[in-house]
Amino acid sequence: MDKILVDCEHLRTLIIKMEHDHPFSPIWSPSPFVNAVWITELIWSAEVILQLDEFLPLCLRLELLVINSDEIGSSDGKRVLQRVDLLCPSLRHIYCLDSETISSLDIDEYRRPPSPTLKRGLQSITISDMRPLKDVDLAPLLKRNHDTLESISVAHTMSLDQYCAIFAAWGAKHLKRLCLKYPGPAEFLSQMIEQCPALEEVTLTHCCSNMTLYVLSKLKNLRSLSIIRDDQDDDISEGAFAFVKAAAASPSMLTKFHLQAECVTDSLLENLGQIKSLKNVNLKHSTRLTAPGLLRFIELLATNTQIESLNLADVDAVTDTIILALGRRLKYVHDLDMSGCSNISDSGALYLTFMKRLKRLLLKDHLPSTHRTSYVEEAIGMVRHIAVSR
Repeated sequence: MDKILVDCEHLRTLIIKMEHDHPFSPIWSPSPFVNAVWITELIWSAEVILQLDEFLPLCLRLELLVINSDEIGSSDGKRVLQRVDLLCPSLRHIYCLDSETISSLDIDEYRRPPSPTLKRGLQSITISDMRPLKDVDLAPLLKRNHDTLESISVAHTMSLDQYCAIFAAWGAKHLKRLCLKYPGPAEFLSQMIEQCPALEEVTLTHCCSNMTLYVLSKLKNLRSLSIIRDDQDDDISEGAFAFVKAAAASPSMLTKFHLQAECVTDSLLENLGQIKSLKNVNLKHSTRLTAPGLLRFIELLATNTQIESLNLADVDAVTDTIILALGRRLKYVHDLDMSGCSNISDSGALYLTFMKRLKRLLLKDHLPSTHRTSYVEEAIGMVRHIAVSR
């Protein structure tokens, strides 16, 4: 490594992905002759421990850091994460990911255009699978960068409230993207969202309450909302209905609505179908829906929207009649998922031939025979991707 960095004087992007067979991970510390001043992007996922507290101060132009969560965790007692922006003031984006994600990483997906007004501070933080992640790792970092952050994504297995409290107290006026995954709603999550008025994209897995949805309904710029729940989570029926009703009653910018929860009912769809800006709807695992309710929803979507993507996977209310209505009424749909819809017959699936713009179709676990599978594939010849499994 030392030789590479000494010889490559104008190296911009450094990607290190490698494994070794030794029982202990070796440690690499840069020599005094290392030149890292030109590096702007560093992707490190190696079973070689990088001494970040020694290397980052050498990277005077580093803007993007993607690193294995295990290497920036607090197990060594140094808690590098909480001071990573101090070690490298030029840093704008940090991703702490698992090794599998990094191994298949497309760097173009992680590059972000520079902010025209930002002269210092972090723009985005993504943390996944970091063990152990504690409030003390995040809190100092967020206090220093709350006024510059545009995106934050944090997934952890324990409830952490302090970083939400920081946003609740200080605000994050430029934050546009919020993605949180952890068990149980945080005490300060609703107050946090209230202090982030520029939010455009919100994804909450398990950590959502009725109060959270009431606050989300007041965001003027919200374009994408994804709520993922399971049977053990608290009921959010009231909040979900209030959110959808508010979005339907006023001019809304909402284009993407994903709600995987038990609270999805026919009455909720009655309001959801009236949101004119909708392009992408995911109602996967909505077990309380009925066929009449879905028919009414399809009619509303056809009248009020130009829906392009629809996910009805594992919805038992989907029948041949529903497929016929989809094919005849939703002419703009190009992405359709009906995996696990067991009440569709082979002949019913052929109604999808009416959907002339369909490009991606998932029909998992319902077509019983190879002959019928090939028949459907041939009939829906315009579909570029069809997934059928038994």
